[in-house]
Amino acid sequence: MVEEFNFGVVKSLQVSFTDLDSDLLADNDVPDEEVIDSLNFAENSDSESDESDTETEDDPDYSPDDEDTATEVTGYFMTPLPRTAEMASRLGIGNEAVAKILTCHNMDLGSPQVVTEKKIRGQRAAVQNEAIQKRKGLSVPGIYFDGKIDKTTLERSAAGGVTRGAEDHYSVVIHYPEQTEHEEKQEGTYMGFFIPSKGTGIEIAVGLKEHCEFMELKTDTLEVIGSDGTSVNTGWENGAIVQSERILKRSLFWAICSIHRVELPLRNLIEKMDGKTTGPEEYIGPIGKLLSQDLWKLPVGNFAKIPAKDFPVVKEEVFGTFSNDVKYLYLCCLAIVNGEFPKELHQQKMGPLNHSRWFTTASRILRLYVSCTCDIPLLTRFTNYIVNVYFKTYLQIKRRNSISYGANHLLFELKNVQKHCTKEERNILVPVLQNNSYYGHPEAILLSMLADSRQFVRNRAIQLIEEIRQNPVARTVRTFLRPKLQPDADEVWKLANIKNKKDHGGRLCYLTENQGWKFVYEPSVTKGRDLNQWSDQPLVLHYPAHSQTVEHAVQTTSKCVASSLNYLDQLGQAFATVDSRRSIKGKISRKRKLLYR
Repeated sequence: MVEEFNFGVVKSLQVSFTDLDSDLLADNDVPDEEVIDSLNFAENSDSESDESDTETEDDPDYSPDDEDTATEVTGYFMTPLPRTAEMASRLGIGNEAVAKILTCHNMDLGSPQVVTEKKIRGQRAAVQNEAIQKRKGLSVPGIYFDGKIDKTTLERSAAGGVTRGAEDHYSVVIHYPEQTEHEEKQEGTYMGFFIPSKGTGIEIAVGLKEHCEFMELKTDTLEVIGSDGTSVNTGWENGAIVQSERILKRSLFWAICSIHRVELPLRNLIEKMDGKTTGPEEYIGPIGKLLSQDLWKLPVGNFAKIPAKDFPVVKEEVFGTFSNDVKYLYLCCLAIVNGEFPKELHQQKMGPLNHSRWFTTASRILRLYVSCTCDIPLLTRFTNYIVNVYFKTYLQIKRRNSISYGANHLLFELKNVQKHCTKEERNILVPVLQNNSYYGHPEAILLSMLADSRQFVRNRAIQLIEEIRQNPVARTVRTFLRPKLQPDADEVWKLANIKNKKDHGGRLCYLTENQGWKFVYEPSVTKGRDLNQWSDQPLVLHYPAHSQTVEHAVQTTSKCVASSLNYLDQLGQAFATVDSRRSIKGKISRKRKLLYR
């Protein structure tokens, strides 16, 4: 990761406190005698105790053996601690440690009330169970998934030994077409994870179906399914998405990650023009070998500006939402466009070179470019591509990140490749875009036309969909084949070759990448809806065109599966972690207040 930036873009947040939920008080809040005996309250043994907190002979739980202990404490801490239990799950702190910290905290406040491990364990179980229950029964209009192989606890022996191993976990996030309370900034709603029996498309689809059944999710409203562009997910015959459609017996809109598509051309460009990779962090090419050095130690030279008149300038509040890697890359691009590299960036460290983190690779290429004292044509071409195609397309996706603009993003990237790249580079880049042309599919094109700001474009999309409705194809699940992209397209409806074919009954068809013709189906998100509503105003959907929300969910899952063996404990801990992030955001400091919801 890049070091934390200090650009003054974060403003102080308002504080609003919420009352604790008394219903979360666990039934087993009475502490164990052994736990009480282990605590030393000798310094406070002379203080007066509340009569209601001291056991007497009239109490049913009174025991003469507890008499000395009862005089050493003022009582047991009975207030529910749901936020504490959530934060303990979020930070991975054990029950005993939390109990001791809270007990000492009470002592520091002059009220030495005992907080026991049993209480924290009960509170944790109550919070985790509530987190699971409140997610059950939700409707699922859009579902996104992504997998990762994690190291987890597989079994525990009777002697207390632990067997750890690798296990495939697929995280699930649901999204809604309209922005809801849980959809702020398109964060999505984390729905846990499932463990497929195998890593094949059919097993992933079955695992997703069983997870929806376990969570009692209402999949009858499902219309969008999203993932990254790996073949196990997007294979047209046995991919996980196709298998999910067959299980549901209806077609869904494919929301394949656009950011993943943007990264692939950069990787291929480096490998074809400089050299392939030799491991997770190394290249064999002359430029690639230099990228692993401590480039921030190199002096900045007199580099040539890269012309980019239309390079976007983001607002301060948008810049504040970027990760440190993206912030650094954005500032480097601006510096190269303006021809002046600011002193604040000269010794700014970057994350390690890694082939799964392309922002870091791009940043290192730009930092190497500004440090070179002589002209290196290949390095200049890489820099030009990053500034004028790669990062501009990324910013475009982040600015309008709905699936209704997915085809526009693809067109934007394709046009910039044609404009800023040489013929040799286009011969490398265009085939990569063709292999990932999911948003060039007619269903995505029709959505982008309905979301267009020009009314005549929206009306044309309405006419095409009405034509499809008048000539339906008797098939519940269509075969999803990528279209043959038109590299010279200047409008979104020209991305694919779409026309009425007489040999297909006069129905609307499109040319696939293998030069065959397939029927055009109506997008699942418009089925059963009045099309005329989009004649006067553009279509607005909040389904994201990328899978970044699922990638964040994968990180949560990986953390929670590492410590626990039981699946329900892992799931509850993951849900409690997410709820804690929603409840308490930001760093605790004098400059930045704590935000409660």
